[in-house]
Amino acid sequence: MSRIDREEPGTSVQPDSGINRTDLAFIGYGMSTTQAVKLRKDGYTATKLKQMQRADLKRLGLNKLVVDNILGDGRPPPPAKNLIEVLFANAFTCCVCRRPKRGVIVHHINKWAETRDHRVANLSVLCTLDHAKVHTKSELTQNIDVAMLRGLKKQWEAEVAEMGTKAILDQSRENHSAWVYFNHQRLFELAAQQGVVFKDLDGYDTARALDSALFFARAVDSPRVRRIDLRRDTFFDIPVLACFRRQWA
Repeated sequence: MSRIDREEPGTSVQPDSGINRTDLAFIGYGMSTTQAVKLRKDGYTATKLKQMQRADLKRLGLNKLVVDNILGDGRPPPPAKNLIEVLFANAFTCCVCRRPKRGVIVHHINKWAETRDHRVANLSVLCTLDHAKVHTKSELTQNIDVAMLRGLKKQWEAEVAEMGTKAILDQSRENHSAWVYFNHQRLFELAAQQGVVFKDLDGYDTARALDSALFFARAVDSPRVRRIDLRRDTFFDIPVLACFRRQWA
């Protein structure tokens, strides 16, 4: 499913991000995610847009900056990996209003024309309304300047990271085979970052005891993911035990 519109992504970006390649190209031109999805659904591709005349592009509702970028008269698109990183770090959500249902734009905090900076540190995720506010000076409301935007981005990305970590750790405690889908080493790195004390976890003593058990050693060597029912309502995954083993080694 596409991360943006929940439809089949078609040709995916490598490594697979769940974002449609055409959507990502359009976002790189400066379009909002909603505009990118609409044009893609209408049958447009990056190649097709580049072959169109300026007047025809404007009739699609594209602003001058986006049209310039498409036709090569503006800035080049940021690297795909940078777009993916900042979109995921912000949960595809504006770092100012944090309303998840709004379409978003990847915005350069310091103007690209002045800095030529496509780094993730210089990219922020804004909804179309807050993007307009960033480019507008007001005497009646507080303006979103560079310093404020950097602060909002930093705070939101930290909260997104914390929410993601909590979701993974909560899910990992469930007694079902969803463990298969986790990067277990990364899971323990996240746990360490959050100050999780392994000795305080339920099942720690049992898992530690298994380290010296012959059947555990054989199971770790097995290429198959297997589960061991140690006692009623208590389950342990072999990859999890292997990670525990590295923690107390």
